[in-house]
Amino acid sequence: MSYPAPYEILFSVESRKDPAYPLIQKLTHLYPGVATRIFVGEDLESPEHLGPNPKMNNLAESYRQAAHDYVLISDSNVRVSKSYLLELTSHLDAKTGLVTSIVSGTHTETPAAFLESIILNTLYARFVALSHQFHKPCVVGKCMLFKKSTAKRFGGIEVLSRFLAEDYMAGEAMTKLGLKIKVSTLPIPQVIGKYSFNDFLKRHIRWGQLRKKHAPLLFALEPLTQSFFCFAIGALGAWAFNGNSIPYILAGILFWFILDGIQFWKLSRFTRSQFTFFPFFWMFRELLSFPLWITILLRNHVDWRGSRLKLESGGLLVNDGL
Repeated sequence: MSYPAPYEILFSVESRKDPAYPLIQKLTHLYPGVATRIFVGEDLESPEHLGPNPKMNNLAESYRQAAHDYVLISDSNVRVSKSYLLELTSHLDAKTGLVTSIVSGTHTETPAAFLESIILNTLYARFVALSHQFHKPCVVGKCMLFKKSTAKRFGGIEVLSRFLAEDYMAGEAMTKLGLKIKVSTLPIPQVIGKYSFNDFLKRHIRWGQLRKKHAPLLFALEPLTQSFFCFAIGALGAWAFNGNSIPYILAGILFWFILDGIQFWKLSRFTRSQFTFFPFFWMFRELLSFPLWITILLRNHVDWRGSRLKLESGGLLVNDGL
């Protein structure tokens, strides 16, 4: 990290069996000049259980013992540049409560991982950017920089642990305090790696449940943002006028595909040969969108980090007990 001020890196793992644990130990020995500490949940005499959110529980001890007021929550599967801290902190001022960033999916090793990268680099990146432009910023949990003293005003991570979307609720809480949410101009790469189709479905069902509980009206309108559904409605209108809807469908889908392709190319780190698979996976994503929306509509629980959790109104989490 190219950062002039003192900082520390706190690693939070649930168990010594975590594959990351020996790697973290090796890193701490390789860089003794960097202040680092490892917090292992199973080693704590009385580990804090803040609420149903497993991520917040995992962070509880490191958050409590953090030496500095500014904290940056960063997930283990992101890879950042040396200027990462400088870029994020450059957005801080007295009127800013939280700084976040757009995530780009990279380093895919399976078909499901490549499909995930397409969604991250097109649909979600576009949503984060547009919501920021309309002054309704969407906080991304993989990158959250804020002050503990400010978060304490709304109850800190103890309050956030009650929700599925701790990142979204952190943004809402900061906004209610009259503070701004800023999105960094530097996208952070998320290493997707090996990813099964089941992992893909669980993640997007979880994210969909979040949208359904926090913004039910917008969730109800989501099919109108899906290209095939949208152009099917347009085709009906075209057919009603002149009976020939095929050119309108093809032109609309092609235009949508080109825009997504440009955005994907700019955010991703794929080779030209990998990029040739984009049209096929993009088409599959579009075909999957509506069935996935129906699945989310009919479910009220999520599977997350080995726990089955039920969602209540407003995104509150409770143990399902199943």
